[in-house]
Amino acid sequence: MTDQADKHCFRIRHTMLRVTDLERSIAFTTGQFGMTLFRTERYPQGRFALAFVGYGNEENGAAIEQGRKADHPADRTHRRCIIWS
Repeated sequence: MTDQADKHCFRIRHTMLRVTDLERSIAFTTGQFGMTLFRTERYPQGRFALAFVGYGNEENGAAIEQGRKADHPADRTHRRCIIWS
């Protein structure tokens, strides 16, 4: 690595999964994988909710953002979207 690259630490902050049942998904990731629920955010006007889970703490580690949107096509097709950020 160059000196310039050494000065900057790049890491994945979180990745997003769309889920059809947010509470069930939280229970699965915390119960089966031993992850910690960092936080939840609910947006009634936008009709969606988010949950952030991971290992350790959110400041130092990566998180999985689980998102549930009311009436999302994933509810009908059972497809999952993965978004890296």
